[in-house]
Amino acid sequence: MEDGSIYRSIDNGATFQDIGLSSFGMDSSDTSQRIELAISPMNNNRILAGIISGGATDFGQLVKLYLTNNGLATTSSISWTDVAQPTASGITDICMEYDDAIGWYAFTLTFDPLNNNRFLIGSIYLFRGNIASASPTVTYSALSTSSSTMHPDYHYFCYYPGSSSKCYIANDGGVYKSLNINLTTPTFSFISTDLNITQFYSIAITPTANKFLAIGGTQDNGTRRFNNNASSISSATKVIGGDGGYCFIDQTEPHKGITSNTYNYFYKSTDTLLSVTAFPRISNNGLFINPADYHDDSDILFSGDSIGFVAKWSNIFSGALLYDPITDSDFSSFEASHINISPNLVSGFTFPTVYIGTKKGRVFKILNSTTSPNFVNITTNILPSILSGGYVSCIEVKKTGLTSSSANDTIAVTYSNYGVPHVWYTTNGSSASPTWSNISGDLPDMPVRWALFAPNGNAYGYQLLIATELGVWTTTSINGASTHWEAINTGLANVRTEMLKIRPSDKMLYAATFGRGIFRSDMFSPIKISFKTQYNSYGSYCNVKFIDQSTTPTTTPIAAWAWDFQNNGTIDATIQNPTIERESIGAWVKLTISGTFGNISYLKTRASLFSNSNMMCPVDAPTSAISRLSADSIENIQSNIIGSSTIQSEYNISIDEIIIFPNPTNSVINIKTNTNAIPQEVILFDLNGKQIISNKDREQIDLSELVKGTYIISIKYENQTPISTTIIKQ
Repeated sequence: MEDGSIYRSIDNGATFQDIGLSSFGMDSSDTSQRIELAISPMNNNRILAGIISGGATDFGQLVKLYLTNNGLATTSSISWTDVAQPTASGITDICMEYDDAIGWYAFTLTFDPLNNNRFLIGSIYLFRGNIASASPTVTYSALSTSSSTMHPDYHYFCYYPGSSSKCYIANDGGVYKSLNINLTTPTFSFISTDLNITQFYSIAITPTANKFLAIGGTQDNGTRRFNNNASSISSATKVIGGDGGYCFIDQTEPHKGITSNTYNYFYKSTDTLLSVTAFPRISNNGLFINPADYHDDSDILFSGDSIGFVAKWSNIFSGALLYDPITDSDFSSFEASHINISPNLVSGFTFPTVYIGTKKGRVFKILNSTTSPNFVNITTNILPSILSGGYVSCIEVKKTGLTSSSANDTIAVTYSNYGVPHVWYTTNGSSASPTWSNISGDLPDMPVRWALFAPNGNAYGYQLLIATELGVWTTTSINGASTHWEAINTGLANVRTEMLKIRPSDKMLYAATFGRGIFRSDMFSPIKISFKTQYNSYGSYCNVKFIDQSTTPTTTPIAAWAWDFQNNGTIDATIQNPTIERESIGAWVKLTISGTFGNISYLKTRASLFSNSNMMCPVDAPTSAISRLSADSIENIQSNIIGSSTIQSEYNISIDEIIIFPNPTNSVINIKTNTNAIPQEVILFDLNGKQIISNKDREQIDLSELVKGTYIISIKYENQTPISTTIIKQ
């Protein structure tokens, strides 16, 4: 409750009674911002009430801790006692750290289910309280007072049923457990490694296709860096601690990056965020999670600042870093809530237009932002009710690739308030006073936090994507008040989504969510059709396996394959990866794939599939395909080209004892054994059985003059049957 009292119901919620805490009162200047209750499972008469202040001087602090032992008595008989609060060396309030109190956000308490006198209480720090049996005296033991034990900011304690020792703890770091919470010095273990509940404010992605080098700013878990060698999303490492704000990866030089904590605390990196260097510290200007945008080509960053100003940071990666707050009289009473540097260049200007969204619903564009800034309000035609209290969460300018006076005509603006039209749109954004349309249409009344124009000509016809309180939504037709919106959350979740990014190189879409981590989708990735061949087996005929390498978005999978091995209109196979005799392959091979995307075909010449004019099997077959030939296949060829022998070797060398390296090779191969035996003869054959090389008493063979391909090597040691295997010449 926030009115300084506690209420109870004894008739299933039909009526509520004030059970008297308000009569004990707060200081006259204080009001309660939050009250947390703990009721003893062993004795429901025993109740603890922690009072978090909402006052101007002690906001967020634990100002009172009350205890009653007759909470089930009649209203007039209930008595509350103000008991001691937990303290320790350097800790006077468990909700206070430095100058900040966070009891409004993180505070919880609960009783031991088997001990009426014991309870846990936590905020930034965790304590165990003990109530003296004979009096309402409370003493405390500190269980966790540093981040080395557990992540701070406690939200919930849950004892295992019927246990005083086993307890689960929820905090900003995740979920921990203790198997001995009742001991003087309990131990804790982190158990939510695979629980994907990280709250991301932001995401930045590498420009390189098919890579997941990404960084993201999180709530109280710092900026996280995802493995740049991974081809898919993986676990992340910490770049900086605390709260992670806006972050950027340079799209022209991706080894450069920028991240931030709160306010204007920024860091830069030149080694793909493996290490960072802090910007000069500026006072707590700007918002807690401070909006920013970075211009890759000029190394200039714009960020929120104090009311009436926007911070411009230049020379970030070259020269002396310069902090320059910019303003003009039209912006004097506004504070930035979102910043976007246009992807387009307006003719006559040397730097793109910078757009600033505000906490008061207005959107400004800054002309000449790097020389003589001029702030222009472009939202005078938006509803006055929004301009008085709307919170601009995103400004999205459609990329045109043109340098013109109308380059920035198409713009979408979103608002994250409840009770207001959330999405606005203009097609004459370059004019002095753009005409805005409310395109919220049938979108539910919920915060919208980001907007992203969909790639032109995508298979779904999507025009605009928005990140909302319930995941990602889209429309296929921007049509004023009649705009229809639909959720596209398959594989995602109905979760608050903060930011959307798309990578131009492969059209991969990324979504940063506030509570379920980072998601990505290939829905806009282009359909690619291709195939390769692989040598499949030996015998009287050479069989060739065709391997489909086509890729489509996961939302539009391939439904059917049609192979025409002579390109004569006859379908010869309908499985994904068929095998066919070499002699049945014509001059051209055609593959057609089908799905909801339609039919797409691809042609390849016979000559491109094989290694030489005899149209033998392909030289680019993977090593694994060659090295895994069956023993029967090897022996069949050996019997044709080598013959057999019954002579036994004194060394009795087996194929497993021979080391041939390197294999594959582009020059020489070496032949070694653990007995240091020298081969009596080494013969190299092509796959037709033709002898190519013959050497005696040699451990090294030079293949540099041979064409690329697969060969059979026969190695004979003294008084031993020749041993054969395959090698690859690259």
